[in-house]
Amino acid sequence: MKKISIDWVKCKKSPKKAQKVEGRILLEFRTKVNDLAKDLDKNKKELIITKEKLKATARSLKEINDKGMIIDYDVIVPTAQNQINIENDLKKYFNENLDKEKGELKLDAEKIIRAYDPCMSCATNFLTIDWIEE
Repeated sequence: MKKISIDWVKCKKSPKKAQKVEGRILLEFRTKVNDLAKDLDKNKKELIITKEKLKATARSLKEINDKGMIIDYDVIVPTAQNQINIENDLKKYFNENLDKEKGELKLDAEKIIRAYDPCMSCATNFLTIDWIEE
């Protein structure tokens, strides 16, 4: 049997033109396509499992008593992900507003932080400013 492989240059130039292809090559392509389909299905299942684990984690962060009342609840806030942006916005704000009173600067800094993370401002003494005056 004469070996014939796919001529990709001809395929590109004349995509509608028929070519002779050895059955072995078609079987290899089918195997590769099936493997890709299995990988896609596996990834989809893993994504669903991960999503369900995240939901379960969120559910497990609360404790409910026998009367159905929440007695403990942990909230995951995006502080760590936003930390760099918070710092950059505060630096920009202070550099542009150094002529304002300290109280106003602190209040506005709290507002900037709350815009990123509303839970942070509830923490006791969450913002301490060390004023360095030259």
